[in-house]
Amino acid sequence: AMGPLQEAADLAPERIDRLEELAAVYEAKGDWEEVGRIKHRRLDVVQGDERGRLLLEIGEVYASHLKDPTKAAKTFVAALEERPDDRRVLTRLMKLYSEEKDWGKLIDVVLKLGDGVDDPAQKIKYVQTAAGVAARQLEDYDAAIKYLDRVLELDPGNDKAIKDSIEVRAKKGDTGELIAFLLKLADEAKDNAQKVTYVVQAAKVAGEQVGDSERAIELYDQVIALDPDNMDALQQAIDLREAKQDHEGVI
Repeated sequence: AMGPLQEAADLAPERIDRLEELAAVYEAKGDWEEVGRIKHRRLDVVQGDERGRLLLEIGEVYASHLKDPTKAAKTFVAALEERPDDRRVLTRLMKLYSEEKDWGKLIDVVLKLGDGVDDPAQKIKYVQTAAGVAARQLEDYDAAIKYLDRVLELDPGNDKAIKDSIEVRAKKGDTGELIAFLLKLADEAKDNAQKVTYVVQAAKVAGEQVGDSERAIELYDQVIALDPDNMDALQQAIDLREAKQDHEGVI
């Protein structure tokens, strides 16, 4: 059956149905190299949306059957050029880049997926994923902070984004930026207990990491003003003043 089918396809290359029949025969035989070659021939006679769909099929042949991630990625990107908003192509690229650990390209695709949704919760999920990849896989803390800030613009009270933002800033090692962020959170917090928590964290960074006892004392004093019964903050302020031999301040 292969000979006549091949001949018919060669005689009338514009006949998509004949190429499809031929591809189906090779697919049944498990000859994926030939399947890919025939589907490529079809690219010459299709355009628009159909071309994008076909490129997605070819990309799948490279990715799943021929195990050629480089050709698969190029083909999926070509499909995306034909159908920029096709979430199937984007999702497939996301999976491929994740498997290949191509983190930079994965972030680009994840953010594009996020741009394509209207639901704020879904959008936040994609941006948080990008932040996680940037921080954990690339150790690009500036990029991670940028994405987390975007999440907090969309949802200022997002507990996970706040926790991750503090953690990423701590890993980045810019203590000034970390203290400023914690005090910004304190300023924006509506709950007094939450406000106290952030100022305490800022005071600990100033005192223990920076070694700026003056700044730490000032921040612990703010905590005491917010929460006069906070014995831990009071003791920390006393200890820091005694270490500085600021006996007047202790009294």
